[in-house]
Amino acid sequence: MSELTYTGPSSTLFLSKDKSRPLVTGQTYSDLDENQPQVKNLIARKMLIPADPSKATETASDDQSDTKAKPTRTAQRDSTKGKSS
Repeated sequence: MSELTYTGPSSTLFLSKDKSRPLVTGQTYSDLDENQPQVKNLIARKMLIPADPSKATETASDDQSDTKAKPTRTAQRDSTKGKSS
């Protein structure tokens, strides 16, 4: 099996009656059976493409907890407003 990157919209791949898995846009998968009919269909439609080995891609089994949170601004109230001196 080769590494394939999913380019379609986030979706669920139904592999059998009891087995399915999510497919996330931009995610690389190394455990998809290329002989499975639904996988063949996605490859033919260019929704699963060979992963580019020259680019560092995140695979489906990688830990995704290292995403960076954007800093947020917190408005501070002026405690002197509305008070008389």
